[in-house]
Amino acid sequence: MVEIIKQNYPENKIKFHKIKKELLKILDNKCIINHVGSTAIPRMSGKNIIDILIGVSNIKELEKVSHILSNNGYYLGNSSKKRYHFLASSKEETKSGDIHLHLAIINEKRYNNFLFLRDYLLDNPKVCKEYEKVKKNIVLKYDANRTKYRKVKSNYVKKLIKEARNYHMDCFPKTLILLRHGENINNSLLDNNMLSLSDNGKKQTLNIKGKLNDSYEVIISSPSLRCQETARIINSDIPLIIDNRLLEKGYGNKRHDGSETVFETTIRFTDFLHDLIKYQNQKVLVVTHGSLIRLAQNIIEEKNIRRKHIDNCSFVRYEKD
Repeated sequence: MVEIIKQNYPENKIKFHKIKKELLKILDNKCIINHVGSTAIPRMSGKNIIDILIGVSNIKELEKVSHILSNNGYYLGNSSKKRYHFLASSKEETKSGDIHLHLAIINEKRYNNFLFLRDYLLDNPKVCKEYEKVKKNIVLKYDANRTKYRKVKSNYVKKLIKEARNYHMDCFPKTLILLRHGENINNSLLDNNMLSLSDNGKKQTLNIKGKLNDSYEVIISSPSLRCQETARIINSDIPLIIDNRLLEKGYGNKRHDGSETVFETTIRFTDFLHDLIKYQNQKVLVVTHGSLIRLAQNIIEEKNIRRKHIDNCSFVRYEKD
């Protein structure tokens, strides 16, 4: 039986943070945890189940985290797949107050859909109310039959997700160009971020300046000297925005020397890309490092694109259309 009830958002928010704290403890903080589903939306009716999205870096981590959760009182559901696992706090059919865990790989389509839908509903109260009405009507039409409810609701949610993805994309820059800096000098005595462009690097940058041929409204650069020099050669008329999230910090280095892991880099760079919504419908040039451009392609295109190398002054262009 399905029952749609008035949910207590403040209570559910407190409950989510308590569960999150417990999860991070048993998972050793190596994941991202978000509150999703109807209990994450103020004043929305639903089944009053706490839906939690857990993001991990890859399939290996997904299997590992799933195993840990299974050993800590959560039950793996039948809808689990290779790149997505569903776990519940109850082995029987879930009810009000139960917990659903959605385990997915960060920045893949399924992971993003949860967040896009949540944010779309938070930003659009009218859509939220319509969704609530649809759920109540399904329950009435099919006499609260759980199987029928799931099937019909799933079709409606697919429509909502499509709307949410379009809404998300509408918030992004009209044009986004990711450019790798020109060749830098080779000087082992200098800090990596203090390496300036070589003479060849300056020629590369002047050459690519002509090929880009764009009237940028925003230019953002990594703090590293070679990136700043590249950006200023491309366009010296626009104030340069420096963003520390574009730095290359031993990308993927798993040694205990202060360098970042791939997971840590992904978190900060995803945060940077999401902040680009402030430049909606503008032309944006981002000057950064090859490893981060490869990562950006994976995040934006929602798939694991294996590219070994990005040449100096190579660029990737994304257009809203």
